[in-house]
Amino acid sequence: MPWYNKHFVYDYDFEVVFDGFIHQGSNMLQVQVMKETTDVLGFELFMVKIPGLLDRENPYGYQDESFQFLAFQHGVLHWLTAMKIRPDVLHCHDYHTGLVPFMIENCEEFEIFKRGKNHWNNSQRRISGNDELGYGQLYACF
Repeated sequence: MPWYNKHFVYDYDFEVVFDGFIHQGSNMLQVQVMKETTDVLGFELFMVKIPGLLDRENPYGYQDESFQFLAFQHGVLHWLTAMKIRPDVLHCHDYHTGLVPFMIENCEEFEIFKRGKNHWNNSQRRISGNDELGYGQLYACF
């Protein structure tokens, strides 16, 4: 999940489990992955913090939202790749993560997520989105 400066992140303890950098355009961005230490929600919670982008008060309403969410997607894939984490499912919901499938298929850095020889064959990907016309959720598997 993206990190936002909301009461939850101040009410519970987090530890840094990954600290790295990504290049996005001409920018070098720090990516920190924070893990909530008590599993208060009943599962492990990881939040991605990118200073200046994903450490704000609100998720929406900024001029650089596209850059912000692209950095989030890039940062998550970089973390998973660098730490050799093999998720069983990558669930991409809405435009916040909509480029993850494209990045997996087209960015050499993330080719480990592709299916096939010498790749993580068991990583499945799911994408869903909100249907603004009132028909419910839309799903695709790839």
